[in-house]
Parts: sequence; structure tokens; C-alpha cells
Amino acid sequence: MGDGPDIGYAVPVHNGAKYLEEALSSLAAQTVQPRKVYIFENHSTDATVEIARKFVEKYPHFELRPAPTFLSAAENFNRAYDCLVDRHEFFGLLAHDDVLSPNYIEALTHRLTANPKSLMAVGDVVNLANPEAGPIWFDLRILDAGSYVDPKRGYKRIEFPASWYYGIYHGKAARNLMVQSEAQFPSLWGGDRLQVLHFLLRGQLEYAPGTQFMWRPGSDSFRVFAEKRAIDMLRRRWEYHSIMWSQRHYLHPKGIWQKLALWQLCFHTSARDTYRLEPLLLGKYRKYHEIT
Repeated sequence: MGDGPDIGYAVPVHNGAKYLEEALSSLAAQTVQPRKVYIFENHSTDATVEIARKFVEKYPHFELRPAPTFLSAAENFNRAYDCLVDRHEFFGLLAHDDVLSPNYIEALTHRLTANPKSLMAVGDVVNLANPEAGPIWFDLRILDAGSYVDPKRGYKRIEFPASWYYGIYHGKAARNLMVQSEAQFPSLWGGDRLQVLHFLLRGQLEYAPGTQFMWRPGSDSFRVFAEKRAIDMLRRRWEYHSIMWSQRHYLHPKGIWQKLALWQLCFHTSARDTYRLEPLLLGKYRKYHEIT
């Protein structure tokens, strides 16, 4: 474990006994092992602690880190990231109910090592509720940041799996960019995608085909975290668009047509994370006319 890249992994968990063993087993089965795997346990009341201790006893590089007091999910994630970036050159985070293919860490760290200017690496994403469907599709052209200012680029928005958020990051510069993104857009609905966009817009994201991050749906994040009122959705959409547009100096658009192409790309991409605004307004319109 000391011969490979200096990578640390963290698994934040609260009451995750149902899937935790599968997640930790996927880390233990990596072809390149992390230097350390930290289990950030957060006052669970199920068998989470017992499962974590079993792995700590079996694997010397696994470590259990209980929270001193109960934390929100965001607080537990942030203490995990802060621990990782202080101790390791590369770092990644795995939700307690997700799974990595055995080559995930090896392939992603190889991409980052080969391209030291890049700060983030991702792989394919598979939905564990429908694994037969294979990796979630995305347009490979979005990996070329230079195409963002091309009026003839051939795609309307920058679309990718939200689970790219769980990629592997490189160094304190990556963490600083993550913190900056969270401060600009603290919403837990859409904030993960915007964070990835910061790396894409700078041309600092690597893609490792043939690897799989296996994601288990079920958090219902839209219902829990998304804005519910149309006015709030509009405000969030404008904030999202403005943050994307503020990064244009990394892309150097020339002339009115390239600037317009980039502005439209920002507009359509920001609409993705408030995509329920139009159905909401249409429903209110129909309801009004039914009453009147």
C-alpha cells in the first residue's frame, strides 16, 4: 500500500448498515489500495459501528472516526474532506451505499498523475437500480472545454451524471475550488453539479473510461433540498447561470458570437437543475383557468 499513489478515501455514514459492508468491500478490493480509508461514523443507532469495526480489525489501513456530536450530512462530509486534504495528495469520498469497480482508484489516479494540471478525475456511472442498462450516457464532447464557446458545438447543455461529484480530487487546489463553489452556491440541490462544472470550465477534469462508480438512488434529494416556490427557483437559476458565466475568462470567448454561444450554454445548463420550474408554472396557469 505504500508503493502506490498517496490517496486517502473517506466514507461518511449515519445508519448505513444495510449497504455499508458492500461499499467498504469495494474499497478493500481495489487493485491499488488507498493509503487510508476513514469511516466517518455519525451517531448511528443500527449495526453501522459493528460493521465498520469488522473492517478496521481486518484491514490495518481502515480507520473508524466517530463524530463527537451528531452532525448534519453536509457537516460530516466536510469533516471528511478536511481530514483527507490535510493528509493525502489525492482524495475521494464514497457514500455508504455506493460501490466502486475494482480498477476505479488505479485508473483515476493514473489519469491525474499523467495530467498534473488536472484537479479532478471521474469515471462512468452505473445506476444500481438498473445495472443492465450500463453506464449513464453523456456526450463526450463536453470534456473539451474549448467547445463551450463554439456556436456549432452540437449540444445544448453540459450534461453529465451528478455522481461525478464522487470522483477523485488532486491536492489542496481542488479542495479550495470545492469550498469556493459551496460558498457561491450553498444549495444541496444542484450544488454538486455546479462544483463539477467549475473543474470542467477550467479544463481540469479527466475522464477514465472503463471504470464504474455504481450509484444507488433513493435519497429523493429534489423533495428534500430543492426550492419549492417558483420565485425561489428563478432566483436559484439566475444564481447558477451567473456563477457559470463568471468563469468565462477561463474560456477566452472572442467576439459576440462566441460570447453568445457561451451565454446560451450557461443558460440551458442552469435550467437543468431547476427543470421543474416550467411544469410548476404551467400547473399554476391551468389551475387558475380552471377556477376562473
